[in-house]
Amino acid sequence: MDLPMIAFELEGENGSVSLEISEVFGFPDETAYGGGYGACGRLEIHAGNCTVSTTHYFTTGELNCFEKELEHCYAPLHGEATLYNNTEFQLELALTFDKLGHVVIVGRYSEQLSGTNTLDFEIATDQTYIPKALSQLRRVAAVFGDHSQDWHPPTPISPQALRAYSLKQRLRFMLLRFNRMMM
Repeated sequence: MDLPMIAFELEGENGSVSLEISEVFGFPDETAYGGGYGACGRLEIHAGNCTVSTTHYFTTGELNCFEKELEHCYAPLHGEATLYNNTEFQLELALTFDKLGHVVIVGRYSEQLSGTNTLDFEIATDQTYIPKALSQLRRVAAVFGDHSQDWHPPTPISPQALRAYSLKQRLRFMLLRFNRMMM
């Protein structure tokens, strides 16, 4: 296993999101809460003029679930793939596909659990950028195993998550999801 390794890179017209795996805890003997192995790495978010560059903690099981959801949406160009960070609750990421091949990446990064500093972002992209991320996520599964069955993500919009969003962001997010469902 060669570290660091790219977990995924998602690029778009007005930004990008990437996650690198720098360290894995307990591999191969001890899986973590949340499925898979505990890991940390570099998270980079570029959205318009805003940037996040930080050390981020997650599990390989979360990445496995994301890969499966992304694959499920990519083939028919329909649906929503989500990445929830259930161990640290710092990153939420949703990719919404439409039948024309457009993909919208909507996300939220919170620096602390209290949400003291947050970045809500939206990046426009299309299906041509997805195979690269899928290939990278498959490599993670090949190296660390598929632990997606060990992890169960929260409901996409839980009451707890909704309270965290400002009213404007909630309305914008719901409108975006409604428009994608109607396509």
